[in-house]
Amino acid sequence: MSAGGSINAPLCAARNYEFCVKIIRWLECEGYLKEDFRMKFLTWFSLKASEHEKRVVSVFIDTLQDNPSSLAGQLVDTFFDIISMKRHHMMPNGFHNKLWH
Repeated sequence: MSAGGSINAPLCAARNYEFCVKIIRWLECEGYLKEDFRMKFLTWFSLKASEHEKRVVSVFIDTLQDNPSSLAGQLVDTFFDIISMKRHHMMPNGFHNKLWH
């Protein structure tokens, strides 16, 4: 990767993130997503989603943005369980930080 590419990578990621957020908000405003899902989804997307999960969201948006009903359905079908479950925080060594009694 050239030096120019590595400098532009964070900028590209930030623009992609902003675009994804705008599309999700637009889907809500148009009635394709419920407010509760949008709030949970964007919180998860911003704070917990892995880079792989963010790429999957981006691919869905790039592929289905011309069909908002299908895009919303795909996002809900794919991510509803992930954003709804409460994950235990993992420590760097791979252990859960919740103690079992």
